[in-house]
Amino acid sequence: GPSITPSPRPTITATPLPEWVTDFAQPIRDVISLRPPSFQDDFATRSGRWTEDYCTGSMKYIEGELVLENCRVFRPNIDWQDFTLEVDVRFLEGTDPSTEWALHFRDLGNSGHVLSLYHNGTLAITFTQLHGASNRIEFDNSALSNHQIHHVLLIARGDQFAFYLDNQPLYYTQNDEYLFGRCVFFVESGIVAMDNFKIWDIADIPTT
Repeated sequence: GPSITPSPRPTITATPLPEWVTDFAQPIRDVISLRPPSFQDDFATRSGRWTEDYCTGSMKYIEGELVLENCRVFRPNIDWQDFTLEVDVRFLEGTDPSTEWALHFRDLGNSGHVLSLYHNGTLAITFTQLHGASNRIEFDNSALSNHQIHHVLLIARGDQFAFYLDNQPLYYTQNDEYLFGRCVFFVESGIVAMDNFKIWDIADIPTT
């Protein structure tokens, strides 16, 4: 009978990581994995001292989560210039598709940079210039399973910023404006729950 030559198995080639992951983000992540956060909050109690900055809705602690409805909150004394921040976020059932959860960072009173996660799956990063203009980058359909828990990671060191969503590298840039300021969380037009907040002061980590 005819001989059958088996087809060769396809070679799986790993997608190389972006240079900013290996050169900037991963060395910092390796260091903080060996040290406790400078501050953390699992929202099991009210010990976190979160403060309403502007709130037409509510800030509540519900079953180990910080639940925000149309509210902007911050915590005093975590406004480090260089930091790594992690938090889990989920949109609650029944929330309007236009609902925005936003992390304002290097914030100087409603001026600064913003990471926005929308219920419709879009994620956007906006960098504000000191003269008032802004630069916005959008990632469509980045989080379509809207009611799942999304893990957000931000590394800010000097003028370098690295972003991860659900443990996957998302974006890196450099921006030399707003080199200090607060971290503020804001929910607009809906209800969002936050959990497992961690932040590290990374000023002492050497740069390469």
